[in-house]
Amino acid sequence: MVSILLKKTFNLDSSLLNNALYVKWTYDENPTIYINGYPVLSKAGYTEAVQTSKLNISTGMLNSGTNTITILISNYNGGYGLNLALYYSDEIRTEKTSVLDFGSNWYYKISN
Repeated sequence: MVSILLKKTFNLDSSLLNNALYVKWTYDENPTIYINGYPVLSKAGYTEAVQTSKLNISTGMLNSGTNTITILISNYNGGYGLNLALYYSDEIRTEKTSVLDFGSNWYYKISN
């Protein structure tokens, strides 16, 4: 098994703290997403098709200003990867606004 830990900071204005956060992503495999240390989404397996998933954010998990998204990928079947964009929305509008886009630079650590 290979584990990959990816980490990145992002900023939110205080007016956005009650908005929903979504990821638009592909992954390989078994990712768990954490926001500020709280687990907010886990998936089993992998996907090659881009999917959109809502993060399970509770009141008090997000900070006004700097926040951290961390993703743990636990790979059992060879090959690994992640493409991710982070969006927020007030759920009244259908348009989402980007927080992190595809191609962002991440800190990472790979271990066996």
